[in-house]
Amino acid sequence: MAVQWVTGFLDFPGGVFAAAQDFWRGVTGYALSPPRGPRADFATLMPGEGDAYLRVQRIYDGPAGCHLDFHAQDWAALAARAAGSEHLMRPAGMPLRLLLQRTGDPPGTTVRAHPDLACSGTGAEVARHEGLGATQSHDGDGWVTMRDPAGMTYCITRRDPGNCQDLWMGAAPTQR
Repeated sequence: MAVQWVTGFLDFPGGVFAAAQDFWRGVTGYALSPPRGPRADFATLMPGEGDAYLRVQRIYDGPAGCHLDFHAQDWAALAARAAGSEHLMRPAGMPLRLLLQRTGDPPGTTVRAHPDLACSGTGAEVARHEGLGATQSHDGDGWVTMRDPAGMTYCITRRDPGNCQDLWMGAAPTQR
C-alpha cells in the first residue's frame, strides 16, 4: 500500500486570508482557483503545468500554519507499513518532498511543520520574498527562515531543487 498523492495545505486565519493567498500566489507564480466550500474557505494554487498539489484554507482558530493530506486507498495497511519504516519513497511524479526531522522536543510536544522551498540562490530568492511582504527571521547554515504576511514560518533552503529523492523519516542532517 502506498501514498498515492500528497496535498499541501497552507492554513490562514480569516483576517489575513486574502493577503496570504496573494503572497503565496506571488511566491509560486501559480493562479488561484475559484474559492469553494460552503463558506468559500478553500482554493487551489494552480501551476501552469502539472498537477495541483498546494491549496490554501481559511481557518477559524489558531495561528497560520500548514498541514498535509495523504491520499491512499487502504489507510490501515499504510499506517502499519509506515510504523516500521525508516524512510518512505516518493512516488514518481509527486511534486512534494517530505523531510521529517527530530527536533529534540520532549514527547507530547505539539507537532510543528512548515514549508521549505529549495532554490539555487537564496540571496535573490530572499529578496524576492521580502519584496512580496515576507520578513527574514534567521539566516541558518543552509537555510533562511522567513515569515509570510500571515505570520507563518517557512524556510528558503540551499538544497538543489532538482535533487528530490527519498522522503526520509528519522534524524535529519541538520537540526533546526
